[in-house]
Amino acid sequence: MFFAFGIADFFGPIYLLKLGYSLSQVALYWLLFSIIRLLIRPYILNFCHRFGSKTMFIFAVTIFSFRYTLYAELSRFPSMIVLVLFFESIASTLYWLLYHSTFAAISHSENTGKQVAWRDFILLGVKLISPICIAFSISHLGFETSFLIATVISLLSIFPLIKMPIMQRQIPRFSWKKLLVTDKAGFCINIANGISEYGHGFLWKIILFLTVGKYLSYGGLMSLSIFFQMMGSLVVGHRFDKGKGYLPAIIGLAFIATAVIGRAFLDLTITTIISLDLIMVAGAIVTGPIFAATIYTRSRKSGNPLWFQTLTESGWDIGAIISLSFTIFLLSFNFEIRNILPFALVGLFGSAVALSIFKVAGNKMGTEPN
Repeated sequence: MFFAFGIADFFGPIYLLKLGYSLSQVALYWLLFSIIRLLIRPYILNFCHRFGSKTMFIFAVTIFSFRYTLYAELSRFPSMIVLVLFFESIASTLYWLLYHSTFAAISHSENTGKQVAWRDFILLGVKLISPICIAFSISHLGFETSFLIATVISLLSIFPLIKMPIMQRQIPRFSWKKLLVTDKAGFCINIANGISEYGHGFLWKIILFLTVGKYLSYGGLMSLSIFFQMMGSLVVGHRFDKGKGYLPAIIGLAFIATAVIGRAFLDLTITTIISLDLIMVAGAIVTGPIFAATIYTRSRKSGNPLWFQTLTESGWDIGAIISLSFTIFLLSFNFEIRNILPFALVGLFGSAVALSIFKVAGNKMGTEPN
């Protein structure tokens, strides 16, 4: 599943650009995607209540898989972009809500950081070969065939889910009253994370491809970045469990800010790209597991991981909407896309504020809900 994710995550924006969409239109697509996710989430919860988590999880993977087939048809039927948008929005909302709430429910408080680190290590191992393999496929077979291959690979991930008893959970009916009294830590944290991700991470993929100009070069650089993240993820998880996450998280945010500024203003030679990538990864491997483990810990202690994760996912969408709206606004004035990257510093500052307000940097530093 995560191997197939790579073609949409790493090459989705590139594919739309190749089809003739402008940068503003590509940003608009993901803006609408985030808005739809935010609006349909309460209704998605009611479907989960009616049909059960396992059934809906399998349904999410199924429609996630067929979005690749729809992507493959966009070159012949451009109007299908509307169908792709709704497929992707529904699948993403459902999948990530159940995925994160389930992980939070089954994790153990004394080992949350370690568990997140091991999970990230395994997932990064799968994703490691994804960009380069997909780049090779696109270079030799084209986007359409590569999307069809991704459909098959993604559908195969349904079979393990069928025999997963952990997914058999009763989902309560959606309630605004219960939702609004849920711990807001994840919501606030993810607004900041969403701003920085779509203010920097999303745009950087486009900038990097436009800079190197070749699918294999782009895929290779992405795989190299994932390799660095994979190597550092386990060490960080252990530090979180020992209650030593606060200072490393602040340092990590500073590293990310340095990389963002460098990517915005330095000449992008291959040496510069790799050097800044190392700085970025050094920050990401520190902050990523710490924030994820924090959210899972507070989610579990909130008493209802599903309500907590609903707010948390909504915070991510709001952050994305803020960044993408700002991006579209600046692009309308012919701003250079690289000059938009520093807006991500707003999100990084928000993450630092969240560290101090919610004391989120370690199980021994006070992750009990306020």
